[in-house]
Amino acid sequence: MSATAHDRVSDSESRTLSLDSFSYPDQQKASNPRLPAGEIELTGKMRTVMHGPYATLPPGRWTLTAQVIIDTRGTPLFLTFDWGAEPDFARMMKRIDRSGVYQVTLARDWLEPSRCEFRILASAAHFDGHLKVVDVTIMREDTTSDQPLAHLV
Repeated sequence: MSATAHDRVSDSESRTLSLDSFSYPDQQKASNPRLPAGEIELTGKMRTVMHGPYATLPPGRWTLTAQVIIDTRGTPLFLTFDWGAEPDFARMMKRIDRSGVYQVTLARDWLEPSRCEFRILASAAHFDGHLKVVDVTIMREDTTSDQPLAHLV
């Protein structure tokens, strides 16, 4: 089930989001037809490489967990992960030095119903590198939790 701009997520629901519900501004396949399906090219200028899904969330603490495969191609990558709704985002900025599978977790409190957005940004110009998002899940959390609002494993 994909989340679209018209979807509303219920209070107690955990949902794995369809990767088709996100936008990929660079249209990577058009610029690099040899790039494997689902991979995002990070070579080039600083920019947003993925954003969405814009589903409406009810009030509460919502946690997003994304599994990503990052191929640094031997050069450091500078990535920013945002989760929230305009103008308030939980943000994690990371320098990635090694290729591997990473889990990104971001939490944000919604005070009123609003559309959610998860963004991945290349926060610097890169000589080379690829990223593939494998899975994105959102879940409503207990608001008494002492869990950090952002971490990368």
